[in-house]
Amino acid sequence: MKRIILILTLLILCLQAQSQIRFGAKVVSDLKNELYPIRHISFGPSIDVNVPVIDIGLTTSVMFSPRHLYHTEANRLDRSYEFFLIPLNFKWEVGFPLLGLYIAAGPYGLIPIGTKIKKELDILTQARSWIYGLNAEVGVTFLENYKVCLGYKVDAFASDLEAYYHKENSLYFSFFYRIL
Repeated sequence: MKRIILILTLLILCLQAQSQIRFGAKVVSDLKNELYPIRHISFGPSIDVNVPVIDIGLTTSVMFSPRHLYHTEANRLDRSYEFFLIPLNFKWEVGFPLLGLYIAAGPYGLIPIGTKIKKELDILTQARSWIYGLNAEVGVTFLENYKVCLGYKVDAFASDLEAYYHKENSLYFSFFYRIL
């Protein structure tokens, strides 16, 4: 038993020594077929972890995202509110350090910031005002510091905001710049 624990510990340490952690900034924008095609611009720090031996990894961000809410009955909430957008994508990379392709998919959550929206909706006692969804993206990595991708997201569940948030399925564009 001690040998198995020792082997597993050494394996984890070896993988951590070989893994690559990239810290950077990410900008995401929804693309719409409207007069102003760029909407819902989100930005914030991002962490990209990759295991180079098997070329799989994980990428996550915490981005500030202003969203527009539409009330379905009375236009009580017809304005923008601030959210944190937190995607958690599992990815697979193929290619070389100068130019490569990757695909990623996973869940995301939109968390309201502050109590302004909760006060207006009388849901202060409810802590479940998240909006959940799924996304998938295909992108290009170049010069090891830049990632550009095109993705598709689907809002699946809006918990306490179900009657106020118009769920969207949308195409988005993303740009990542590696700082560290």
